[in-house]
Amino acid sequence: MTGISSFRAKRRLPVLIVLTLSFSSLSTAEELPLYELGIGAGSYHSPHYLGADQDFSLLLPVPYFVYRGKYVRTDRSGIKTILFDNDRLDLSISLGGGLPVDSEDNRAREGMPDLDLLLEAGPVVRYTPYRREQGSRSLSLELPLRATFSVDNFSLRHQGWISNPALVYRQKWRGWKLTTSLGAEFSDRSNHGYFYDVDTPYITEQRSYFKAGAGYTASRLSFSMTRSFKNWYLGGFIRYYDLSGAENADSPLVKEEANFSAGVMLARKFYRSKKRATARNAD
Repeated sequence: MTGISSFRAKRRLPVLIVLTLSFSSLSTAEELPLYELGIGAGSYHSPHYLGADQDFSLLLPVPYFVYRGKYVRTDRSGIKTILFDNDRLDLSISLGGGLPVDSEDNRAREGMPDLDLLLEAGPVVRYTPYRREQGSRSLSLELPLRATFSVDNFSLRHQGWISNPALVYRQKWRGWKLTTSLGAEFSDRSNHGYFYDVDTPYITEQRSYFKAGAGYTASRLSFSMTRSFKNWYLGGFIRYYDLSGAENADSPLVKEEANFSAGVMLARKFYRSKKRATARNAD
């Protein structure tokens, strides 16, 4: 297991950015201030990449920021720009990311190029056929398509496309917001190649040549719980990935058929706007 001490200083800011995106996606939704500011601590555990047999285990300060605007929001689905929204269907632009990996810290990738910080951006269509009054329960089908970009010294390089359609069930329970999702991830050849290709210069006795293909990456089951108090915020999530039958399961860089990731965050709010978000904006 690799701890925070294994990250080079230049990578700590990108790590903080990705953690902020991860925990922003756990925000609550109801008649609340338009925006809130705070600071907290986040603990994050994740595989180096899907199929890796080594993990990150991090504890970092994380800024807390929630915004519930008409066109830009941070909510349970992430940081979004709203393009179209009604009771059943909405279209938005969302962001995501992935942590960098120093290959010297990963046995399977030793001697290979590092994996840089990844940023993801693209449209998400969400269809909600079932919603109880006041949003106490809902069931949605989410269909995202994101372009991925690696970031190295402030330069961007396109690394392909990913899509992770999912069924998402949300429920309010005794002040908590509970979210469960079940879905699958698919990627094009370029994105899979970034993680799973083994080119000729990197062949060893333990690592044979491999060229990744497009298709199924993994299935995913996730669960999160969040609660917003007047001056505090608490949130956590756990995700399970199953790579059985994945397109690139035969890559020598795939060492595990199952991965877990999890995180928890506790934040102290120090400012809440007096202006309120509408119920729809907060959803």
